[in-house]
Parts: sequence; structure tokens; C-alpha cells
Amino acid sequence: MRESSRIFIVTTPEVVPLHLARERVRHLGELGLSDQVRLLLNRKPGSKKSLGDDEVAQMVGIPVSYSFPNDYPRVQSSILSAGPVSHGSDLGESILALARALTTHPVKETPIHRKFLEFFHVPNVEDPDLVWHH
Repeated sequence: MRESSRIFIVTTPEVVPLHLARERVRHLGELGLSDQVRLLLNRKPGSKKSLGDDEVAQMVGIPVSYSFPNDYPRVQSSILSAGPVSHGSDLGESILALARALTTHPVKETPIHRKFLEFFHVPNVEDPDLVWHH
């Protein structure tokens, strides 16, 4: 972890996971890794009664870097269709925001529609549709 530029702690906005995240942040701080730690808030409810990012940050001890809305129907639909979450949805936009922050390469805005078996295709290094680059 010392070689990492960022260490992500992923939590949900429930009390027990937030306390566990706080303990992880504290432990990483004791190891001298505080500067690399980022907080990802997953399954954030849309209701105003839930904890906000500021309250989560106060409980955990570091600010929320990225949050992802709770969207079970959209995720379930993506799973059943063997496709990605729509880039136009709130969840898709938040995933793209994280992806943009993690890469120096541009993130494609339009989804690539593939047939089921194409997900198992192993490309050659010369393949122009190669997703990763050396």
C-alpha cells in the first residue's frame, strides 16, 4: 500500500460500516498512509433522511471523495442484460467521474454494445479495440 498513489475505503451510509471505515482510516493513519486514503460512499440513498456526505465525513474522519447512488433496479437490469449501467443515469455518471479521475486516457461516453460471447473475447496486443494500454 505504501507504493499506491491512492487507497480507497468503500463504505455504505449505515452506522456499523461507517464505524468500521473509521477504524480502517485510523489504522492506515497509524501506518503513515493518511495522504493516500480516499473514501468512496456506495449505495447512497436519495432520501433526505439519510446521512449526507458531510455527516459521513464527520463519522469516518475524512471527506467523501466519490459517492454512488443506490440504484438496485438499474443494476439488476444491467446484470440481466449482461451490459453496463447506462452512462446517462446518475449511477453511470458517478462511475464515469471516478473512472476519469483514475485514468489519464479519455473515458468513452458512448457504451459499446456487445453480444454475450464478445465479453469473453481475449484481444491481441495489436487489436484497435484494446481497452487497456501499456
